[in-house]
Amino acid sequence: ASKSASRTKLKELESSISSANSDVHIDIHDSNEYIHALETPKPVTTRLFNKYQGGVFEISSKVKFHVHVYSKISVARLPSLSKMSALAGKAESAKVQREQQYKSTVNPDVQVAPEERVSGYMYGKEVVPFSTADEATMGYHPPAAFQVLFFAPKNHVGIQFLKSPVDCVVARPDAPNANIAMISLVQAMLRKGNVAVARYVGRKNAKAAKLVRLSPAVTNQVPCFYMCELACLHDFRDYEFPSLDSESQRPSQNQVDAMKRLIKSFTIDEEDFKPENTANPVIRRFYETVHQRCLDEDYKIPEIEQ
Repeated sequence: ASKSASRTKLKELESSISSANSDVHIDIHDSNEYIHALETPKPVTTRLFNKYQGGVFEISSKVKFHVHVYSKISVARLPSLSKMSALAGKAESAKVQREQQYKSTVNPDVQVAPEERVSGYMYGKEVVPFSTADEATMGYHPPAAFQVLFFAPKNHVGIQFLKSPVDCVVARPDAPNANIAMISLVQAMLRKGNVAVARYVGRKNAKAAKLVRLSPAVTNQVPCFYMCELACLHDFRDYEFPSLDSESQRPSQNQVDAMKRLIKSFTIDEEDFKPENTANPVIRRFYETVHQRCLDEDYKIPEIEQ
């Protein structure tokens, strides 16, 4: 009832101000409506941006067509919090700046100037120095490129080798031949159960080329590839576990059957869980706290329920 009365008063105020001057139209909204929007943030809607500057997707020296690459999944992170002065209150001047100083280990009172500093790599107990010129020479800046290296059954390049994020590769919309080529390629790969492994450099002078897996799909009747970067040698972490070959380590048939029943009891229908409708509890809790702090600066953050 109170919310309805408040909205009625706002409408009356809006009408009276607008009628005073026919050339002016004013919309008045309850500020609580905007504050409440912080509590349950919606997924960010971004403008379509083609991430691939090269344009050409190359399968062989004679088979090429133009594609666009768009972000499909990008990891959402907590908003960064700015450092503020507790003595300045909520004013804009409360923001503080961070300054770093480099000093000599021989004489801590002597500050080392930027032109006197170089980067270094700890190799055991020794420091291997690298000047700015060394770093520029060692850097690899390849041109933009998108080239298929080979095709393979999808179980040979499993999801355990993938790294986030996920991009979507589609044919360039205004290129009919590119769309025909994409449809043919996606349909052939789906029928054979294959994925493609490609070399991808999204823009000129990128830091490095990426090895990616292209998984064929048809989304909203549009043929496309879902592209994920593949892990390389230095990304893997190996662990050793005791062997399960001994009789003492093998489960009995009753134990296997019990686990089957457990899995069946936990199995849900496809419509019961959709990741795109599932909120990140950490991010949601953050925005709920922001919402409450906007209303009450002395609001105490509640403990997480176990």
